[in-house]
Amino acid sequence: MRKCTYSSLFLALLLLLGACGSGGSENQEEAAYFPIKTWTEVQAENLDGFQVRKQVRVGSHEEILEDTLDAGGWLELFEVFLDADINTSSLAAAYETSRKDNVLRHELRPGEKGRVKWIEVRYLQNEVKEVSFSAETDNFFYQTSVSGRLIMHAARQHLDQFRISAEQKILFRAPTVLQVTGHVLPKADAVLPRLDP
Repeated sequence: MRKCTYSSLFLALLLLLGACGSGGSENQEEAAYFPIKTWTEVQAENLDGFQVRKQVRVGSHEEILEDTLDAGGWLELFEVFLDADINTSSLAAAYETSRKDNVLRHELRPGEKGRVKWIEVRYLQNEVKEVSFSAETDNFFYQTSVSGRLIMHAARQHLDQFRISAEQKILFRAPTVLQVTGHVLPKADAVLPRLDP
């Protein structure tokens, strides 16, 4: 394990990605698409006081960190998911929704403009099992792509694992690749349900 300050670099890039977003969600009475922002906020509240073990990799350098986070800390960690919300009036008809088996998918229609390319939700027995997305920002000076995945723990009914990947290509510079993978650790005082073999 190598101690370094790549977490700061990663957070700075994620803030840049958020700044390039669509400007946040607009309040609507009924969401046209899966409400990824609201869902993520609820998960962050449910994880208040839980520990996280995360591996942060920047290029070939990596560090492993453990920390106990409050709800605000989880929201900061999952900021890219909040920024991936597509429930705005300007995007109301921009995505095609499909359902197949236990998968709900919103995909940007050809010719439509949107930073988020797709959102996919997987269900298990009518409960959300996994949420993932992919987004891109492209202009003359730089190209940025970010993707994320949140996975629920079926027995414990809270988030269990996550993965966030980002790549930024700036004109005349080598691309920067960042990746965070993590696991939610149970609270020390938590009574966990028994998992039968």
